[in-house]
Amino acid sequence: MRVELDPLNPATHGTPDAEYTVTMTYTADDDIFNSINNTESPYQMSIEVEGTAMAAATLYVSESGYSNVMQNETILGMIPEITSNDEGSITRIKIMFEIAEEYWDNTLNRYPDEPEMQGLKRLNVFHFFEDGNMSLPIETEHDLEKHIVYAQVDEPGTCCIVDMEMWLAQIEDIANDPRLQN
Repeated sequence: MRVELDPLNPATHGTPDAEYTVTMTYTADDDIFNSINNTESPYQMSIEVEGTAMAAATLYVSESGYSNVMQNETILGMIPEITSNDEGSITRIKIMFEIAEEYWDNTLNRYPDEPEMQGLKRLNVFHFFEDGNMSLPIETEHDLEKHIVYAQVDEPGTCCIVDMEMWLAQIEDIANDPRLQN
Protein backbone atom coordinates (compact mmCIF):
# COMPACT_ATOMS: atom_id res chain seq x y z
CA MET A 1 0.00 0.00 0.00
CA ARG A 2 1.37 3.38 -0.99
CA VAL A 3 0.94 6.56 1.05
CA GLU A 4 1.43 9.78 -0.89
CA LEU A 5 3.56 11.94 1.42
CA ASP A 6 6.36 14.18 0.18
CA PRO A 7 9.63 13.16 1.91
CA LEU A 8 11.01 16.67 1.27
CA ASN A 9 8.06 18.34 3.02
CA PRO A 10 7.48 17.59 6.73
CA ALA A 11 3.79 18.49 6.41
CA THR A 12 0.99 17.42 4.08
CA HIS A 13 -1.78 19.98 3.52
CA GLY A 14 -0.44 21.92 6.52
CA THR A 15 -0.55 18.91 8.90
CA PRO A 16 2.71 17.37 10.17
CA ASP A 17 3.22 13.99 8.45
CA ALA A 18 3.36 12.21 11.83
CA GLU A 19 -0.19 13.48 12.50
CA TYR A 20 -1.65 13.39 9.00
CA THR A 21 -4.65 11.03 9.03
CA VAL A 22 -5.51 8.83 6.06
CA THR A 23 -8.04 6.14 5.28
CA MET A 24 -6.55 3.16 3.50
CA THR A 25 -8.38 0.14 2.12
CA TYR A 26 -6.69 -3.24 1.87
CA THR A 27 -8.67 -5.52 -0.45
CA ALA A 28 -8.80 -9.30 -0.10
CA ASP A 29 -6.16 -9.78 -2.80
CA ASP A 30 -3.66 -7.47 -1.07
CA ASP A 31 -0.36 -9.09 -0.07
CA ILE A 32 -0.97 -8.49 3.66
CA PHE A 33 -3.64 -11.23 3.53
CA ASN A 34 -1.45 -13.91 1.90
CA SER A 35 -1.47 -16.11 5.02
CA ILE A 36 -5.21 -15.58 5.72
CA ASN A 37 -7.05 -15.51 2.39
CA ASN A 38 -6.42 -18.81 0.63
CA THR A 39 -8.52 -21.22 -1.39
CA GLU A 40 -9.52 -23.26 1.68
CA SER A 41 -10.61 -20.24 3.73
CA PRO A 42 -14.33 -19.88 4.49
CA TYR A 43 -13.99 -16.12 4.00
CA GLN A 44 -11.95 -13.48 2.22
CA MET A 45 -10.85 -10.80 4.67
CA SER A 46 -10.32 -7.13 3.83
CA ILE A 47 -9.90 -4.03 6.00
CA GLU A 48 -10.27 -0.28 5.93
CA VAL A 49 -7.93 1.58 8.28
CA GLU A 50 -8.10 5.14 9.54
CA GLY A 51 -5.03 6.56 11.24
CA THR A 52 -1.72 8.21 10.60
CA ALA A 53 -0.12 7.38 7.29
CA MET A 54 2.73 5.56 9.04
CA ALA A 55 0.36 3.35 11.06
CA ALA A 56 -1.80 2.49 8.06
CA ALA A 57 1.23 1.76 5.90
CA THR A 58 2.82 -0.66 8.40
CA LEU A 59 -0.08 -3.04 8.93
CA TYR A 60 0.38 -6.79 9.13
CA VAL A 61 -2.26 -9.51 9.15
CA SER A 62 -1.38 -13.05 10.22
CA GLU A 63 -2.76 -15.95 12.20
CA SER A 64 -3.23 -14.86 15.80
CA GLY A 65 -0.86 -16.07 18.48
CA TYR A 66 -4.01 -16.84 20.48
CA SER A 67 -5.33 -19.30 17.87
CA ASN A 68 -4.29 -22.41 19.78
CA VAL A 69 -6.30 -21.45 22.86
CA MET A 70 -9.25 -19.83 21.06
CA GLN A 71 -9.90 -22.23 18.18
CA ASN A 72 -13.07 -24.32 18.51
CA GLU A 73 -15.88 -25.62 16.29
CA THR A 74 -17.89 -22.38 16.55
CA ILE A 75 -15.16 -20.26 14.91
CA LEU A 76 -15.23 -19.95 11.15
CA GLY A 77 -11.77 -20.40 9.64
CA MET A 78 -8.46 -19.04 10.78
CA ILE A 79 -8.27 -16.48 13.59
CA PRO A 80 -6.53 -13.38 12.17
CA GLU A 81 -4.57 -10.77 14.08
CA ILE A 82 -3.97 -7.24 12.82
CA THR A 83 -0.79 -5.49 13.99
CA SER A 84 1.02 -2.28 13.10
CA ASN A 85 4.40 -0.76 13.90
CA ASP A 86 2.52 2.35 15.05
CA GLU A 87 -0.62 0.87 16.68
CA GLY A 88 -1.33 3.89 18.89
CA SER A 89 -1.92 6.05 15.82
CA ILE A 90 -4.82 3.97 14.47
CA THR A 91 -8.26 5.40 15.23
CA ARG A 92 -10.52 2.90 13.42
CA ILE A 93 -10.34 -0.41 11.60
CA LYS A 94 -13.29 -1.76 9.65
CA ILE A 95 -12.80 -5.53 9.38
CA MET A 96 -14.74 -7.21 6.58
CA PHE A 97 -15.20 -10.93 5.94
CA GLU A 98 -16.76 -11.95 2.63
CA ILE A 99 -18.24 -15.36 3.45
CA ALA A 100 -17.87 -18.26 0.99
CA GLU A 101 -21.15 -19.66 -0.34
CA GLU A 102 -20.92 -23.02 1.47
CA TYR A 103 -21.11 -21.13 4.82
CA TRP A 104 -24.15 -18.96 4.07
CA ASP A 105 -26.72 -21.37 5.51
CA ASN A 106 -27.26 -22.69 9.01
CA THR A 107 -25.92 -26.12 9.85
CA LEU A 108 -27.95 -26.87 12.99
CA ASN A 109 -31.29 -25.10 12.35
CA ARG A 110 -31.67 -25.07 16.12
CA TYR A 111 -33.40 -21.67 16.31
CA PRO A 112 -35.71 -21.56 13.25
CA ASP A 113 -38.01 -18.91 14.77
CA GLU A 114 -35.18 -16.43 15.43
CA PRO A 115 -34.55 -14.23 12.33
CA GLU A 116 -31.23 -12.99 13.77
CA MET A 117 -29.98 -16.58 13.83
CA GLN A 118 -30.65 -17.31 10.15
CA GLY A 119 -28.11 -17.36 7.33
CA LEU A 120 -25.31 -14.83 7.52
CA LYS A 121 -27.02 -13.00 10.39
CA ARG A 122 -25.97 -15.83 12.70
CA LEU A 123 -22.30 -14.92 12.14
CA ASN A 124 -20.80 -12.42 14.55
CA VAL A 125 -17.38 -10.82 14.88
CA PHE A 126 -15.65 -11.48 18.19
CA HIS A 127 -12.70 -9.41 19.43
CA PHE A 128 -10.05 -10.76 21.80
CA PHE A 129 -9.55 -8.36 24.73
CA GLU A 130 -6.07 -8.93 26.11
CA ASP A 131 -6.69 -7.02 29.36
CA GLY A 132 -9.52 -9.41 30.27
CA ASN A 133 -7.99 -12.39 28.49
CA MET A 134 -11.27 -13.17 26.74
CA SER A 135 -12.97 -13.07 23.38
CA LEU A 136 -16.32 -11.25 23.28
CA PRO A 137 -18.87 -10.41 20.58
CA ILE A 138 -18.72 -6.87 19.22
CA GLU A 139 -21.31 -4.94 17.23
CA THR A 140 -21.50 -6.69 13.88
CA GLU A 141 -23.13 -5.61 10.63
CA HIS A 142 -24.20 -7.76 7.68
CA ASP A 143 -24.28 -6.87 3.99
CA LEU A 144 -26.55 -9.71 2.87
CA GLU A 145 -26.33 -8.84 -0.84
CA LYS A 146 -22.53 -9.01 -0.88
CA HIS A 147 -22.32 -11.78 1.76
CA ILE A 148 -20.09 -9.67 3.99
CA VAL A 149 -19.96 -9.72 7.79
CA TYR A 150 -18.13 -6.70 9.23
CA ALA A 151 -17.34 -4.79 12.40
CA GLN A 152 -15.32 -1.78 13.49
CA VAL A 153 -12.67 -1.69 16.18
CA ASP A 154 -10.59 1.20 17.43
CA GLU A 155 -7.28 -0.66 17.67
CA PRO A 156 -5.43 -3.54 16.04
CA GLY A 157 -5.77 -6.98 17.57
CA THR A 158 -7.33 -10.40 17.19
CA CYS A 159 -10.83 -10.78 15.72
CA CYS A 160 -12.68 -13.80 14.40
CA ILE A 161 -16.03 -14.92 13.00
CA VAL A 162 -18.21 -16.98 15.34
CA ASP A 163 -21.28 -18.97 14.32
CA MET A 164 -23.67 -17.77 17.06
CA GLU A 165 -26.10 -20.63 16.43
CA MET A 166 -23.36 -23.15 17.20
CA TRP A 167 -22.00 -21.02 20.06
CA LEU A 168 -25.39 -20.75 21.82
CA ALA A 169 -26.16 -24.42 21.19
CA GLN A 170 -22.84 -25.33 22.78
CA ILE A 171 -23.63 -23.20 25.86
CA GLU A 172 -27.14 -24.71 26.14
CA ASP A 173 -25.75 -28.24 25.84
CA ILE A 174 -23.27 -27.58 28.64
CA ALA A 175 -25.95 -25.98 30.84
CA ASN A 176 -28.29 -28.97 30.31
CA ASP A 177 -25.62 -31.63 30.81
CA PRO A 178 -26.92 -33.80 33.72
CA ARG A 179 -23.35 -34.53 34.78
CA LEU A 180 -22.94 -30.85 35.62
CA GLN A 181 -26.17 -30.52 37.63
CA ASN A 182 -26.10 -30.43 41.44
